[in-house]
Amino acid sequence: MMEEPLEFIPTSVRQALDAIARKISLVDWQALTLDERRRLVELATAAAYDAFAATLNAVVVARTGREPRPLAKTPNPT
Repeated sequence: MMEEPLEFIPTSVRQALDAIARKISLVDWQALTLDERRRLVELATAAAYDAFAATLNAVVVARTGREPRPLAKTPNPT
């Protein structure tokens, strides 16, 4: 049995989301086409965060009708 490629948000994409202070849900991720997911992984892996942010915004809006949400700032523990 073959697992669907990129069914879940890869760590590299999660790290890129953190770097640009945005978040998306698993439902948002799964609404993207496989090619869109692959492109985001490629941009995240290359640390091309400006291109990642622009592509992420464009594909998420196109598929879900809403922008990725801002990542809430959490206070640093002291």
